[in-house]
Amino acid sequence: MAYLQVRDIAKRYGAVTALAGVSFAAEKGDIVALLGPSGCGKTTLLNLIAGFFAPDAGDIQVAGRDLAGVPPHRREMAMVFQSYALFPHMTVADNVGFGLASRRMKKSERTPLIAEALAAVRLADYGERYPAALSGGQQQRVALARALVLRPSLLLMDEPLSNLDTLLRKTMREEVRDIIKRTGVTAILVTHDQEEALAVADRILLMNGGRIEQEGAPEEIYERPRTVFGARFMETTNFIPAQAAGRAGNALVLDTPIGRLHATHGEAEPHGPLTVSVRPERIRLADSATSATPEQNRVTGTVRSSTYLGTLYRLHVAVGEEMLVAHVPVADKMREGDTVHLTWPASETLVLTGGEAALPAPPPAERVP
Repeated sequence: MAYLQVRDIAKRYGAVTALAGVSFAAEKGDIVALLGPSGCGKTTLLNLIAGFFAPDAGDIQVAGRDLAGVPPHRREMAMVFQSYALFPHMTVADNVGFGLASRRMKKSERTPLIAEALAAVRLADYGERYPAALSGGQQQRVALARALVLRPSLLLMDEPLSNLDTLLRKTMREEVRDIIKRTGVTAILVTHDQEEALAVADRILLMNGGRIEQEGAPEEIYERPRTVFGARFMETTNFIPAQAAGRAGNALVLDTPIGRLHATHGEAEPHGPLTVSVRPERIRLADSATSATPEQNRVTGTVRSSTYLGTLYRLHVAVGEEMLVAHVPVADKMREGDTVHLTWPASETLVLTGGEAALPAPPPAERVP
């Protein structure tokens, strides 16, 4: 049996369904990210696990223990909040030991545990400082130490890095994952940041409209989205409406506005309108002699813009009435108006459920710049 079991959890707020029968499991030591746009139900799910709310249906178990009716303070969990919630009048050591003191643990017993927790987050010499004297990243690590010192059954993190600037947030992703993995605690991370989920989590639950849209390893969620929403949220740029037109060997033949394409990934026998998705980094420039095959797609278009991004150029290429985005090496510099031949493997042509009409609006712009 998995360490954490969440089964058929449902929660409504009046006429609004926040969660509609969500189920997932986590093994001991896993880091699971609840990823999705605002309003998808991820924070509600975290609060239900913590015991702040009661579900309308379903059950939650940790290490075989049913948590129905168990109040938050008896669930032996620890929460790391977005704001860190450090006490400004307390030293770092006192902040870390606050939960232990609340349990009426003697100071002589608290001191070595506090020192161990601060060492785990690489702040061993910061115990006598106050939060105001710390950087944002250091405050975040103090909040993490305060949670870990309690030896929680689950570590719950609600957007823990969203208050940090971009460069520090990228550094702290690796720090947080390393700290959690070294302590061996099972953790649930709520985030709307795709890169954060990919960098920190062992598994991602991509949520949409109170349901789990897709669940899997970070590589699977990014490389192999199953639905238009999943591909859109994970920032796949190219979407092309398509219709199935038979097979060529093991490849699905697709009629699209940019020509006939082949795909070897997607539904075995798709029906109705489809959407083809191709990541910009999978597209390469080809010479004019290269021809399309069931294993390799090829289209010809005109460069409408070329943007220098340091390590690559982002090309916007008009192919008929469609616009494709391709990321090409800086050595392959192209100019506006150039004719280019684009190619990508049939295995990288993702066939998603839902046709063009089903394309959702881009996710809300809630990512911290």
